[in-house]
Amino acid sequence: MRHNSGNKQSVYSTVTREIYKTDGLRGFYRGFWPHFWRDVPTFGAYFLSYDIYQKILLRGEDPKKAMEDKSCKVFMIKLLAGGFAGMTNWGFAYPQDVVKSFA
Repeated sequence: MRHNSGNKQSVYSTVTREIYKTDGLRGFYRGFWPHFWRDVPTFGAYFLSYDIYQKILLRGEDPKKAMEDKSCKVFMIKLLAGGFAGMTNWGFAYPQDVVKSFA
């Protein structure tokens, strides 16, 4: 299936015009506050848990020295810590995401 760029632009401009026509400028910000209250705490949980997982996986090594190290071990620790932090983040985000989706 082929799409030409003119068709995509007309769809976006049509939707934009319809939002503005029905709700005015305020329509573009619908759901801002539920989205804000979902993202702010969950990103805090992400960065906090990322730091904790890194410390756990480094097993007492000096974090500043380890971060300067460019070895595969440090890369894998960062990768795993990021993955675990992402899972933790979504554990916090799902309940608020349901609320945001209905706002």
